[in-house]
Amino acid sequence: NEAMLINPLPGGGNKKIKILYSTQVATAPPTFVLFANRPDDVHFSYLRYLENALRKNFGFEGTPIRLIVRQNESRE
Repeated sequence: NEAMLINPLPGGGNKKIKILYSTQVATAPPTFVLFANRPDDVHFSYLRYLENALRKNFGFEGTPIRLIVRQNESRE
């Protein structure tokens, strides 16, 4: 969360891209699912930035990390 506050997602046209929440779904390798309003517009370089922030803050140096971006399920 701190990494996203320091370097927020760049705007993607008329609508802002938002990562609403994330969760860790596996441990070997550490896999995180990020739920966004526009997952196809999240740039690979921003995912690399988040991966590096996870490595630095949580001691994942030398460990492969998987980041999966999915569409947020709207509540009805």
